[in-house]
Amino acid sequence: MVAALALALAFLNTAPLLALLRREFGLTNFQAGALAAATLLSHTALQLPAGPLVDQLGSRRATLVGLGVVAVGVLLSGLAPSFPALLLARLAVGVGTGLAFLAALVLAAEAVPPARAPWQQSLYGAAFQAGTLLTLALTPVLADRVGWRGAFLSEGAAIGLVALAGRRLLPVPRYARPRVPVPWALVFRAPGVYALGLAHVATYGTVTAVSAWAPTWLLDRYHLPTTLAGLVTGLITPGAVLGRLLGGHLAARTARDQGLLLGAGLLSLLTAAVLPAGLPFPVVLGLLFGLGLVSGLSFGALFGRAARLFGPGTAGTGSGAVNFIANLGALAFPPLVGALLDRTGSYLVGFWCVAGLGLLGLGYTALYLQQTGPGAPAVPKRPAG
Repeated sequence: MVAALALALAFLNTAPLLALLRREFGLTNFQAGALAAATLLSHTALQLPAGPLVDQLGSRRATLVGLGVVAVGVLLSGLAPSFPALLLARLAVGVGTGLAFLAALVLAAEAVPPARAPWQQSLYGAAFQAGTLLTLALTPVLADRVGWRGAFLSEGAAIGLVALAGRRLLPVPRYARPRVPVPWALVFRAPGVYALGLAHVATYGTVTAVSAWAPTWLLDRYHLPTTLAGLVTGLITPGAVLGRLLGGHLAARTARDQGLLLGAGLLSLLTAAVLPAGLPFPVVLGLLFGLGLVSGLSFGALFGRAARLFGPGTAGTGSGAVNFIANLGALAFPPLVGALLDRTGSYLVGFWCVAGLGLLGLGYTALYLQQTGPGAPAVPKRPAG
């Protein structure tokens, strides 16, 4: 799980340093936004090609390669002499996380017997969420002591050590199956890719939208100080850690995963819909923690299904395709809320729109699950030859 902590550190360490970076390079709001989104953009773009690459290289080797790229990208971030150089370095970090996150997710499942795979993947997902808390706590402290360059260089060196020690730290994929190539035409026409991707949009995409806008909404609605609004929004993360652990426990104990997949998405969307409704502040605190909790319930079950989409030996391809759809939703929801806020002045309209779109996608997921049943393959068997 040390890989998950290292990846979270690289993926999110720009956010706590953004104010310093804006001052250092004289960035406009647009440039600062582009810098904040750069890693997620390249991470998302790599999900489709990374899947087959994980299947070809093997999950363990792909994790080590990805961690190496991440370490180099973070180190280059600390050495960047200009904004364009820093932007390119952050894009390189996203390339590394795009490969390593997916590979480590597959490795978590391949290191244990199939019956334990949902729990192991949920544990990996929970460790990544815990890593976000570590990043938000550690990076500002480092920046205060050694500056933003020192923070990047220190964290890049730590990630590099994890990559170098990976042969001893990472588990062996004892239950990996022989790799099987999957034609892209089969990937794009598989209904399970879209059904599972939309189920993940309902949880991960919703949490991303709420996390992006909750600090501003809390400041406007409850007049919280900026720092406190960020801390309150951060209640989502420990909820997600607990939710992924609980969901993995439940998924490992039952083959009927439809309830987890649909229930997690539905509860996430309903929570987001009622959040900006002018509720008492203590209720809002509970809802933010609860949103993280329910959004994490489906993680292990969802990626367990994704790994089986195209049969044995194709876990990377299936997981990457599903995660690509989910990341598109995560990229689209925050600007959608912002656009509706500009037009209507209402957070409620924006959050309701997210909930409505998420429900439409979840409806497609429900139809798919009804047709395939618990744990069924997502596509027809590949024709011989």
